[in-house]
Amino acid sequence: MNPSSSPANVQVRYMLASGENKTQGLTVAPRSRSTVDVNGFLGPNQDVSAVVTSDQAVVVERTMHFDYHGKWTGGHDVMGRP
Repeated sequence: MNPSSSPANVQVRYMLASGENKTQGLTVAPRSRSTVDVNGFLGPNQDVSAVVTSDQAVVVERTMHFDYHGKWTGGHDVMGRP
C-alpha cells in the first residue's frame, strides 16, 4: 500500500532455490495498493523468497496460500515495511 501522494517505484527481488535472482518492478499509484502474482511472474512450483524495496514509504503485506507438493497445505499473512 502506498499511503503517500506520490507514486512509489517498487522492486521485488525474488531469490529462487536454484540460486537465480529475478526482479519485478512496478509502480504503485498514490494512496492505492497493488497485488503481485508471484506464480504469474515466476511460474508455478517455485521455492522462493523475496525482498521488497521502494523509493517511497510503503506497507507490504505477504499473503500466502499453498499446497507444497501435496504434503502441506495452508496459508499465512505477514505485514512489513521495507
